[in-house]
Amino acid sequence: MKKRSETCILNATLFSLSLFLMVHFFFIFLHAGPLNPVSVSLKSVTDNYVGRFFQQNWHLFAPQPMTQNLKLYVRVKYKGEGSAKTVISNWYDVTEPMIRTNETTIFSPYNRMLRIGSGYIHQLYIGGKDDLTYKLMEKISKKDNVAKEINASLGKDSDQVEQIIYRYASAFAEKRVFET
Repeated sequence: MKKRSETCILNATLFSLSLFLMVHFFFIFLHAGPLNPVSVSLKSVTDNYVGRFFQQNWHLFAPQPMTQNLKLYVRVKYKGEGSAKTVISNWYDVTEPMIRTNETTIFSPYNRMLRIGSGYIHQLYIGGKDDLTYKLMEKISKKDNVAKEINASLGKDSDQVEQIIYRYASAFAEKRVFET
């Protein structure tokens, strides 16, 4: 009797693992395979499964060097000490010191910091628009004002990015301008 229950548990375990492996590889195939109606309809499920359990950062295997440099220049207006006269500083390149440090020491935190700053600069410069987003939203939605909604959302994002870049540049300006 004991042997029969052990065999039954073993068979149930093997069946469960086999079923799990089939579902697992099906989800991975749908996630990584070519687009088709089934993969599109199950995209939220497969993205959730793959993203939750198998998320990986490719920088671990092959860190990509930055391919473009967008520069941010800052000029500061401030009141001189003890006077009402407004002083205007020279133009300062905010990104150049980090680019220079990143080029001399490739494996450093400056690489990540530079990517964050240049990512915000790029988002503000490009504006986050892409034609594919517009086409998909217009196809999915029955509304006529989809472009207006997307533009309003991008406008909010642009304002937020502008504030972040302002804080980024202010920290640099405070250090650079007022230390000299």
